[in-house]
Amino acid sequence: MVRKTKEESDRTYHALLDAALKLFNERGTANTTLNDIAKEVAMTRGAVYWHFQNKADIIVALWNRTGLDIQQQFADGMQLQISESPDLQFREALDLCAASLIKNSQLEQVIRVLFNSMEFTAQEDGLQVFLRHTGASFFDPILSACEVLEERGFLKQGLVARHAALGLWSYMYGIMQMSAPYGVNKIDLGKDAKVLLDIYLDAILRKPPVNI
Repeated sequence: MVRKTKEESDRTYHALLDAALKLFNERGTANTTLNDIAKEVAMTRGAVYWHFQNKADIIVALWNRTGLDIQQQFADGMQLQISESPDLQFREALDLCAASLIKNSQLEQVIRVLFNSMEFTAQEDGLQVFLRHTGASFFDPILSACEVLEERGFLKQGLVARHAALGLWSYMYGIMQMSAPYGVNKIDLGKDAKVLLDIYLDAILRKPPVNI
């Protein structure tokens, strides 16, 4: 009986997360209420509060359910310190991240929710801290990787690691925004992501000096 109750609770939990993800992408986080989420799966608002205190809890739960694997995988791929071909490993890590988004539409949707959730609250709170920490878990490895590329002569002359990392981060953000269903001149991640990444990487990377 306890096992059955646990299974039912898990089903409810994931059904609510699925409903929230759908509505957050359709309406935006700020325009979706807990009552909307409950109605989407024909449940009461009490069922939502049993699992989540607020929308911030739901956003964190969505990421923990879907994004932790790619977060760790990306950080590992950006460890270039002992790589014999850090430029190739850098490209491969980014290609792998893009491929994960293409294969897993739910992951793509969750990342878009995180990108757009800054609109949800302007004050410093737990959600803002979480979003900043999650963003840093991707940007910091990019910056560290770019520092290795700069030290070993793989960045174009005159380009510093910080600018290369900030440029890539902004570029990736723009790709995600323009791949959204409402995007103008919509990007198709499956067809365009790798080509667009290669355009940026070709612009910042160069072959290393002969003595490297």
